[in-house]
Amino acid sequence: MKTDHNGWAYHDKLPEGYRLATVNDFILNGRLNLRLEFLIKWVSQEYYQVCVVSANLKSAFLLPLIEDQKVFVKN
Repeated sequence: MKTDHNGWAYHDKLPEGYRLATVNDFILNGRLNLRLEFLIKWVSQEYYQVCVVSANLKSAFLLPLIEDQKVFVKN
């Protein structure tokens, strides 16, 4: 894992053991799966930003990324 000039943690390639995420990965016992680590692949380059689910995560932000197959979670 690396850190970019803004202080964001990222990987420059998809690490082993990750798979495409589904909406169900973000729900645990009917609630938001807080503290789940996930990666978002940005389109401009091989850049996988490390993110963690928090209470302020909005589906309006995440769902389009999941649908575009740009979100990954650990197997």
